Amino acid sequence: AGQGRTVLVSSHLLSEMSLTATDLIVIGKGQLITQATTTDFIQQAGGSVTRVRSPQLDALRDALTGAGATVTVEGAALIVANMAIGAVGELAASIGAVLHELSPQSGSLEDAFLRMTGESVEFRAPAEEIESGLR
Repeated sequence: AGQGRTVLVSSHLLSEMSLTATDLIVIGKGQLITQATTTDFIQQAGGSVTRVRSPQLDALRDALTGAGATVTVEGAALIVANMAIGAVGELAASIGAVLHELSPQSGSLEDAFLRMTGESVEFRAPAEEIESGLR
């Protein structure tokens, strides 16, 4: 690839693919699911959220929810979906909330792959085998 050539790799090792691939083609049940850059693929699957920490967590959560964001509490932080990181910061400023953290969080390639291909899986282990760790 460093010489300007195309390298095609077919793999189910998603952790390895996230480190080496710049573009992905995902096929399920013989059909093209998507063709995108690795970054775009993760974003398309809804893997981008914003992590926020603030001493005014309750007020910030209420304001974010009121503005249409999807907010979940994770320990001493809020995980905000459906709102751009800049809008989260601006909303916090508008209510006078001090921020200790405002950081983008993106899912892994594996998370995105599972979300995007959920309907295209041909073979699944029975739920009881997955839960017990048997394969």
